[in-house]
Amino acid sequence: MKKIWILIAALLVLSGCGSMSSFSGEAESKVSTEKLQGANFTFFDVGQGDSTLIEADDGTTILIDTGRSDDKRILTYLEEKNS
Repeated sequence: MKKIWILIAALLVLSGCGSMSSFSGEAESKVSTEKLQGANFTFFDVGQGDSTLIEADDGTTILIDTGRSDDKRILTYLEEKNS
């Protein structure tokens, strides 16, 4: 379990090291998903950074940095996934 949390921390640090293309003001949703042992990671481009959705195999779900309150991209993704 300790290895998973170290991996999560490393991925969060690396997700902040992306390109500067998020400053272009694009509203299109960019989503990437990675499956690792014990968890599924989904990364969203939310404008000036990335939001991370972590879904552990034990049912734990963590959403980090959702972006602006008026940006509905993550909410739309979660609603579509749940339907």
